[in-house]
Amino acid sequence: MRKGKKLSKLLKFHNIIGLFVCLVLIHLSVTGIFLNHTDKLNLSKTKISWDWLLNAYGMTVPKTDVAFAIGDNFFHQTNSQIFMNTQSIMRSKYKLVGVISFNEQFIISTSNSIFSVNRSGGFNKEIDLPESSMIEINKIGTYSNGIVIKTNVSNFLSDKNLENWSSISNLDKIIWTTESNVPSNINKKIKAYYVGEGITVEQIILDLHSGVIFKSIGKLFMDFIALLLIFMSISGVWIWFIKKNK
Repeated sequence: MRKGKKLSKLLKFHNIIGLFVCLVLIHLSVTGIFLNHTDKLNLSKTKISWDWLLNAYGMTVPKTDVAFAIGDNFFHQTNSQIFMNTQSIMRSKYKLVGVISFNEQFIISTSNSIFSVNRSGGFNKEIDLPESSMIEINKIGTYSNGIVIKTNVSNFLSDKNLENWSSISNLDKIIWTTESNVPSNINKKIKAYYVGEGITVEQIILDLHSGVIFKSIGKLFMDFIALLLIFMSISGVWIWFIKKNK
């Protein structure tokens, strides 16, 4: 009688685990079929760039910190990289505070320095700042035939050659640069700059098949399934042996 109850419990436990393992085996079979036909289905060429998927692979797209629009051009700083539209033109750990168009060139100012680039984004030169060891630039703008910078020390106006600076107190007619938003089409290209076109479907299915997509938890889960399969094999043989010898 006791053997019958033990056999009944073992059989019930065996069936429950079998149902769970069966679902996992279906998953492995389906993903395995796709992997066997990856070339015909072009899975190695099809790519996905969903944000949550990229995050799962540790491919985080940095957010744009600040941006300025100059005509049809957009200058923005993302992850310490300064871009002109989708072209990376320089790297700076200091914040981008403004960009202006001046004498057929673009003047780019961070909180620490000022640079000029040509209309194609090519580097021209670094512009000397007013003599001060504690200067920190907050804004940049245009006034008359020169450029103006607002700093923590004072406000300075350059000459037309951007070589000499003088202090300025009248700020009424200065045209300061203002922040802007980066268009979605440029954001998409910046995303591609950091993460490429995304993850191939082949890689995703392969990682789903092996559990790697879920990192260490996925590996432990597949190990757990392997242990359940071992249990099912042993319990199945045991149940068959008991029934045979009844």
